[in-house]
Amino acid sequence: MYSEKRNIPHIKQTSGIQNLDSESYLNELAWLPAHEDQTRIADFLDEKTARIDALLAEKERLITTLEEWREAELTHICFGGSGASEPTTNVWIQALPKGWRLARLKHLVAGVEQGWSPECESRVAEEGEWGVLKAGASNGGTYRDTENKALPAELEPIPGLEVHVGDVLVSRASGSADLVGSFAYVYGTRSRLMLSDKNFRLQFAENPPLSPELLAWMCNTDALRQQVRQYVSGADGLAKNIGSGSLKELWLAVPPNEIQPKLIDELRRVKLNLAALEAHLTAHIGRLREYRSSLISAAVTGQLNIDDFQARQLEAA
Repeated sequence: MYSEKRNIPHIKQTSGIQNLDSESYLNELAWLPAHEDQTRIADFLDEKTARIDALLAEKERLITTLEEWREAELTHICFGGSGASEPTTNVWIQALPKGWRLARLKHLVAGVEQGWSPECESRVAEEGEWGVLKAGASNGGTYRDTENKALPAELEPIPGLEVHVGDVLVSRASGSADLVGSFAYVYGTRSRLMLSDKNFRLQFAENPPLSPELLAWMCNTDALRQQVRQYVSGADGLAKNIGSGSLKELWLAVPPNEIQPKLIDELRRVKLNLAALEAHLTAHIGRLREYRSSLISAAVTGQLNIDDFQARQLEAA
């Protein structure tokens, strides 16, 4: 009955909240097949949904495999891959290609800037309005300018805190330790969005030894995430944080300047390829779930003739 939306005429609203009038709903007439037919329908659905569920599980495993492949490719490119033949004494990055070097973040940036968190409105800033980024604007290594709150009209913005294309933002605080210290390169952003005090922004000299974009990619590898975790603080049940001083102690690999653009191109290519594959799998999963739901609805409401359906499948085979 629910799948046919026969509950809708019985929804009442008396106190601002929608309620189901159970008395009138339970007086609805429902199609009831014979017991023998009920058993056949149940057996049919058990078989078909089991096959669909197996396909769904397979597609979801493939998405997990893609994530693992992404991490492997990211690490391979950022740390020299098979060319990493020179051992180091560093516990986090144990080998590098000849000509590469190790450096702490503090020797690769000019500074680390923190934002401002005034009391904002609960809504997203409209076009032309000033807004303040939420803590999660760079979670998972991806910058999202939709993660913001509108600055109240009575407060003066601080233009120096506005986010720009080419910035590298870092999540300073989060409810999840796994998201603290997420680095995100800003490829594009709407105007008039400011850093909050839950975000750091890295400051770079005019010709930094490590490209800001490559640095952001590298800081989302497992080797860097492990380093970040040792600096995360915060008691159980409370927000987790990392200080700017701790960020500066992270170890990174610094390739020669002339090959950094090539590495960035490779990283972008991998990102595009994996995003396309993941989008394809996600769409397929969505279609399978829709098919599963519609199959159940059609079978239990009598819209699907099970014998005809199975006969057509045999003919197709």
